[in-house]
Amino acid sequence: MVPQGNAASRLGEVAVVIPTIGRPTLPATVASVLEDGGVEEVVIVADARAEVVHAQLSEFADDPRVRIVPGDGWGAARARQRGTQVSTAPIVLFLDDDVFPSPGLASAHARRHRDQEGLVVIGYMPVGEAYLRAATARVYADDYLFTCEQLEEEPDRILNDLWAGNVSMSRASIERVPPVAATSPYQRREDQEFGLRCARAGLTGVFDRSLIAEHQFERSLRQFLATASEQAVEIAQMRAQYPELGDQEAGTRPEHRLVVWARQAAGIRLFGLALRGVAYAGVFLAARLGARRLEDHGVVLLRTLVQRQAVIAFRRHSDGQ
Repeated sequence: MVPQGNAASRLGEVAVVIPTIGRPTLPATVASVLEDGGVEEVVIVADARAEVVHAQLSEFADDPRVRIVPGDGWGAARARQRGTQVSTAPIVLFLDDDVFPSPGLASAHARRHRDQEGLVVIGYMPVGEAYLRAATARVYADDYLFTCEQLEEEPDRILNDLWAGNVSMSRASIERVPPVAATSPYQRREDQEFGLRCARAGLTGVFDRSLIAEHQFERSLRQFLATASEQAVEIAQMRAQYPELGDQEAGTRPEHRLVVWARQAAGIRLFGLALRGVAYAGVFLAARLGARRLEDHGVVLLRTLVQRQAVIAFRRHSDGQ
């Protein structure tokens, strides 16, 4: 007889869906996932560079549990949707391709679903220590840890501020709330919009720090700011569609007076652009001097400026000005 504690291994009840653009760490992630006896299938959705993804995963070509399917290039939400459509296991674990699962992660997720239907189980994704050499990763990691504290204090906000890189749901729940809405315009806040639809459907969000996957966060300053700008525009759009969001979002801290002033100054076009130039120079100089705290503050300031300016431009365009 198989012990009850090994039920996940016996049943093989989890489909792991990984949208990817072919990150170098993908083979190690897939290998780690396959060591979990609770995994029935691993669906890799190649949303870009499909030939690279196939080459990266050639060592798994004979493993019947691994499937590589093409995405349509429209982002993570549609890739997750594609993965659910071709998988069959009763529990689906969505992993981003830049998170590395801890041993037994899929089985641990599955156990959370056995006693209650309608859960959206969110795992913990701390940024790996090796990646914290970059200021962008440190700023992101600090925001994420603060967000986790807020969600633990206010569990009702879990779905409204969903971070989808380490999330599981039953197939029945996914049929109620698919990863992407047919008319959704969101690509940078697609996971948050998914969470909002889950909340409206009456699903329950659960955040569990024991379900660990290391976030291998790597963004250049240019990439970090471009993403921040796009996210700011999408959250402005989302607030009109989902008034339950309110004015604050998880991870928002009380701002330093300089940041408040910079946010206001960003609305003055030429002055705002000049301020961005000064902030860029400050970040570069702080990095050269090894002044990590000052560099991090500079990145936060730059992010504030680009987000504020992006939202102003979006509103002007929407108003036809």
